[in-house]
Amino acid sequence: MVAANLGLRNLKISYTGHAKFMSFGPTIQGIGSVERLDFFFKVKQSNEKSASPELDALDVINMSTIWFDLSGLGPLTWILQYLMTGIIKLINGFLVGKMMSYLREYIVEQLTGISFPIG
Repeated sequence: MVAANLGLRNLKISYTGHAKFMSFGPTIQGIGSVERLDFFFKVKQSNEKSASPELDALDVINMSTIWFDLSGLGPLTWILQYLMTGIIKLINGFLVGKMMSYLREYIVEQLTGISFPIG
């Protein structure tokens, strides 16, 4: 079994969307960042030959504030920007869950290609 605390720094977030009606409308762009994400993970290895390690635990320890900036909506952009702080606080748990889900999938995918010699 291997357990460790790891961290990611300077994560970038980007989003592009279109609000179209009859082919007319703005393109909305959002960029953001997460300065710091610290997490704990634990990997275990069975004693069977050719077995791949398995991810046993993956938990968020600490995450900095999510910063996000919108553009493309004209005067509505700066109005929404004030609302974004509250919206991000409301969906923070969802965003953390999504990031950890992608991270979990990536780690599991990488571990399937590894086999430690046993015996």
